[in-house]
Amino acid sequence: MTTTLLLFKQLLLLGCSASLMACSDAEQTPQSESSADVTTEAREGETRQAGETSEQPTPDNVDTAEGDPRIEDIGNTTDDDEALSDTTSGAGDAQEASADVQDDATMLPDDSDQGPGPMPPATQNPCEPNAPLKTIEIVLPLGETLDMSGDDYLAFWGKGLPCDVLLSERPAAAQATIMTGPEEDQRLTPDIPGTWVLVRGQDTVVITVDAAYLTPDTFVNYNYSPVTPLAQTSDGALWVTSPVSNAVQRVVFTDAGPEVDALVPTGSWPTAISPWTDAEGQEWLLVSQTGRDSLGFLNPDTLRVEDAFFVGNEPAGLIVDGDFAYVALSGEDKVARVDLTERRVSDVVAVGHDPRAMALDAAQGRLFVASLLSSNAHPRGPIQGDLVPSEEQRDVAVIDTESFTVSAWVHEVGTILRGLWLNEAATELLVAASHAHNTVVEVDADSQPHTHRLMKVDVDTNSES
Repeated sequence: MTTTLLLFKQLLLLGCSASLMACSDAEQTPQSESSADVTTEAREGETRQAGETSEQPTPDNVDTAEGDPRIEDIGNTTDDDEALSDTTSGAGDAQEASADVQDDATMLPDDSDQGPGPMPPATQNPCEPNAPLKTIEIVLPLGETLDMSGDDYLAFWGKGLPCDVLLSERPAAAQATIMTGPEEDQRLTPDIPGTWVLVRGQDTVVITVDAAYLTPDTFVNYNYSPVTPLAQTSDGALWVTSPVSNAVQRVVFTDAGPEVDALVPTGSWPTAISPWTDAEGQEWLLVSQTGRDSLGFLNPDTLRVEDAFFVGNEPAGLIVDGDFAYVALSGEDKVARVDLTERRVSDVVAVGHDPRAMALDAAQGRLFVASLLSSNAHPRGPIQGDLVPSEEQRDVAVIDTESFTVSAWVHEVGTILRGLWLNEAATELLVAASHAHNTVVEVDADSQPHTHRLMKVDVDTNSES
């Protein structure tokens, strides 16, 4: 019986190797064949996956705000005009698939009278000289970046392998190559469709880069909503993020009017975009790739994402400040400061729950960060008896950009905060808010269980309120 169960376990593990989507929570549901399908032609050995959980931070610095005098309700908005940005409370949490290398002993049948016994384990580390030779085939949508230090598409490698990855083959017209980051992390962003081959120790990975995944409506589910979906480049073109397409759309303006132009593939679920020009004068479009936990660098001249690197769980709102960018990490309740020149995260600070919308007061070094879900224990759930205390309703965090710490909070703004806008003088902050009123037990057609309001907050540093 023990031998039969162990053999059955081996078959399950080999089945997991053949299809990552079958053995882990799917982040997306493509209409076409899954981009994460992996076929392993293993001569020997097996692979495993294990999930990670993100840290839940507790923000610092609390101001008292019972009936905050800075906040003014300036009127209703309609259901179709809920946000200053196009942010919604779209749920769906992308699961990160990352695995540690494991060397488990395998029980196999034995021909002796003593029955089954432990055999020397086959190493799962391809960097070991005695590792089995393996050829692994994966399909990668054009626009994606492979992170060799830990990636959904390369989950069979886990994290922390000591040997480097070599690019042994690429299409003839390709220009992309493996890039090395400031922490010796390797990544590759294939620039054209075709066959790409990676070698790492005893493993050979054959990658089919496929452009056929690029359609105007790639996915049937809708995990992430746009946060800051518009950007304009120096040539006047308008760029619009399309999360369901895993792409951004270029719109050009002619004498006849605006025309829809190129649809450029990116990493999955692009929700925010912003232009940035580097020290050499190259213009880039930075893209929050929410489904891939990365910040992408799209070259508007080549219409290709040329690089992307990990910034944190579910990046959303994005603001550029010189050679730095502030990225709201909605899945971690944090904001990251990113050094764009070195392409790395330099600082992280904890804020409120599910941060997305942001506004920057560059002159006074203040970054306003709104919590998408706030001020209500169950904003979309059951009836609640007691409301959340005022001091716990940390709706908008104010970050000092010099020290990169939370210096103040704005309390009791609303239940769901969808967008922020700061006036030119940086004295008034407008917040697109929804209020959930789930304290009414009786059925009442006139009870207005939720309302949409535009709130004005006094953020003038010289104000007495």
